[in-house]
This record gives sequence, structure tokens and C-alpha cells, in this order.
Amino acid sequence: MNNEFLYYLIIFGSVILAGIFMLVLGIFTLKANKKEA
Repeated sequence: MNNEFLYYLIIFGSVILAGIFMLVLGIFTLKANKKEA
């Protein structure tokens, strides 16, 4: 395993984690807005 592959793997993993976090945060915000309405 070379360092370049590991470097891309870390970036790819970080992007996926950020995407999942934003998706969960967006769903949570929508649910909160529906409760207030």
C-alpha cells in the first residue's frame, strides 16, 4: 500500500462523512421545522 492511495482514501472518507453529516443535519432540521409549524 503506497502513501498516495492512503492519502486519497482519507480525503474520500472525509468527503463521505461530511456528506452523511450534512444529510442527517438537513433531515433533523426539516423535522424540527415541521414540529414548529
